[in-house]
Amino acid sequence: VSQSRYKHLSHYNKHRISGSKVNCSYKFGVGCEANQLGRLFPVDGIGLQSFRFDIRNPLAKKYYWDIDFENAHYHIAEKFCKEYGIKHDAITYYINNRETCLSMISDNRKKAKTEFLKVLYGGDIKLYSDMYMDVDGSTKIDSYQFMKELEKEVDTLSTLIWLKHATFHTLKIGKEKIPFSKKHNQKYSLMSLIFQTEERKLLMILDWYLLKRKRYMGVFIHDGGLVEKLEGETQFPEELLVEGANIVNTISGYSMKLAVKDMKYE
Repeated sequence: VSQSRYKHLSHYNKHRISGSKVNCSYKFGVGCEANQLGRLFPVDGIGLQSFRFDIRNPLAKKYYWDIDFENAHYHIAEKFCKEYGIKHDAITYYINNRETCLSMISDNRKKAKTEFLKVLYGGDIKLYSDMYMDVDGSTKIDSYQFMKELEKEVDTLSTLIWLKHATFHTLKIGKEKIPFSKKHNQKYSLMSLIFQTEERKLLMILDWYLLKRKRYMGVFIHDGGLVEKLEGETQFPEELLVEGANIVNTISGYSMKLAVKDMKYE
């Protein structure tokens, strides 16, 4: 663990209100407040979201279920393609045949998922998440043609999103406060922000639904979150995943699925 992460953990520990409880508030990223764009982040980093999974998971596993929307950003991409009336055969094939596509790329599932996310963001995995690390290793040659088709569809989509959101070209966000028009990866940077905005809207619907069912999402983590375990609960109720996804999809027009992720760590 780096020195900065030790300091972060210490800072988090000092802000406990009692036992293992911390008060966490969320805000929009720098420059995104006025237009309510993008994701929500813990104020001053006081929240489990702000830690990498290998620190967050051992802290959270005892208390939470990790719930997320499966393959959220490709579902968002598909919906935009349909709305814009552009080709999305490869995008839809990946959504409907995800495991087959992942195995076509690599025997390492994490590597394969990373490669698909990189395609969606013009090769820059950090546009998906600052904390997401690239995965070493080669990809299978058989996947080349499919990935090129996917790249074409994604590039067309990023161009249209850029043209249709001209009002955001001069928007300055993040620590650097560089307008999108000056970024080296301008189209994909803006598309990332638009997708993250959609992702946040889905998360807020899910949070609302869980509260209705007397379940509490204690940590927002972009395309999902950590839901508090009930006393003696050994698995998260499947009916809540199904009903929750149905509610979200009915309100939003998406076709998302919810899943419980195992909080792995070493």
